[in-house]
Amino acid sequence: MGIGANGGNAGYSPETRSGTGGSGTDGSGTDSKSGSGAGTGATTPKVCGGFVLCKDNYTVTSALQGRGPITWADLVSFRPTVGTQRMEPNGWSIVGLDTNFFATAQTEVQQGQLVGLPTWVRFTPVAYQWSYGDGSGATTSARGSSWDALKVSEFDPTGTSHAFEAPGSYTVTMSVVFRAEYSFGPPDWIPVEGTLAVPTAAQSVQVGHATTVLVGGDCRARPAGPGC
Repeated sequence: MGIGANGGNAGYSPETRSGTGGSGTDGSGTDSKSGSGAGTGATTPKVCGGFVLCKDNYTVTSALQGRGPITWADLVSFRPTVGTQRMEPNGWSIVGLDTNFFATAQTEVQQGQLVGLPTWVRFTPVAYQWSYGDGSGATTSARGSSWDALKVSEFDPTGTSHAFEAPGSYTVTMSVVFRAEYSFGPPDWIPVEGTLAVPTAAQSVQVGHATTVLVGGDCRARPAGPGC
């Protein structure tokens, strides 16, 4: 039994079998059989593990034979879900205190067509590129989380927090860096070389000074109370 390919498309090679039915043409090669009756016609190949295809008693070569490796350009019909960037406090901060930034992107698997075959593509976030709008930035490997999820107090520093040094209005941007893998039949995953940075929507932060004063009670309940 042989295998072959033509211009990157899977190719078939015939295999001689014995059984019932007369001589006929099966697939792209002649199938010699003993008996009487008509032969069967061609059937559609299917993924039978990894990126090797099967068609009855035929072996089909890898769909990638005869062409270069899969690249990000080939994944144009697939797009990772970038999620959003979030911050605490929401939309404002205090000079000199840490503002907690975090992302929501997660690993996901998408299904579609690649080189004419059913394909699974897995996108995994590997880095987060932050620009805080004040001339500074950071790249982190962790997406971060809320203060509550981290079990820390408000304004405590985190692995993804940032402290602004001057009052003003800032625009914070963040891109999620993804790596990709593809498969013509899980669990065999083949990595795509390189990474792709996908931006999230920007958010604005208003930063100001805070003044601490002594008050004689809850100013929300007694707005005219001492110090309020």
